[in-house]
Amino acid sequence: FLISDANQMLNPDFKKFPINRSSERLYGPGSAGGFSRLEESIKMAADRFEATFEIPFFALDIGNGELSEREEENEELLLRWMQFAAFSSVMHLYESERMYSEGLSFFENERLSGELERLASVRRSLFPYIYSISHLIRATGLQPVRSTPNRNDQFLLGESLLIAPVYEQGRLDRSIYLPDG
Repeated sequence: FLISDANQMLNPDFKKFPINRSSERLYGPGSAGGFSRLEESIKMAADRFEATFEIPFFALDIGNGELSEREEENEELLLRWMQFAAFSSVMHLYESERMYSEGLSFFENERLSGELERLASVRRSLFPYIYSISHLIRATGLQPVRSTPNRNDQFLLGESLLIAPVYEQGRLDRSIYLPDG
C-alpha cells in the first residue's frame, strides 16, 4: 500500500487497515538525528519483539518536520528513507515546508522524483504480494514485517522478501545475512 491522502477514510468503499503511524519509538526522517535515526528506525522495525508494535502495518512520515541539521545530507537521507519505506508494510510520503524551501520536494527535485518514480514502480509490481500478505494477516494474525535471526538491521516482508536497507551515509552497499530457506 502507498498512502498519500487520508481523505478516502470517509469513503465507505475504502478498505481500512489497522496502521501505526510514527509513534514515539519509530519515526520518519522528521526526527532529529539524521542517518542515526534512520538506522534506529530500521532496527526498530526489524526487532522481532517490537516489530510494528503488534499492529500489522506501520507507516513512516517520510519528509515530515525537521531534517538533518546539515543540508548537504538531506537529499541522500530522504532517498534512504524512501527506499526503506518502499519495502515496509506501508509507504507514506509527506512533504514539509522545509523540504520545499531547501529544494527537496519529491516532485520538484530531479533526483528525488526519479527515485520516487522507480520505487513506486517496484512497489506497484509487488502489490499482488503485499495484498496477499495483507490477506494472510487478517486470516492468521501473522506480522507482515518479520525479524531475521542474528541481524537487527534487516527484516523480511512476508516470508519471501528480504529487506536490508542501506542506512550509512555515502554507502552504496552493505553486508546481509541470508536466513535458511
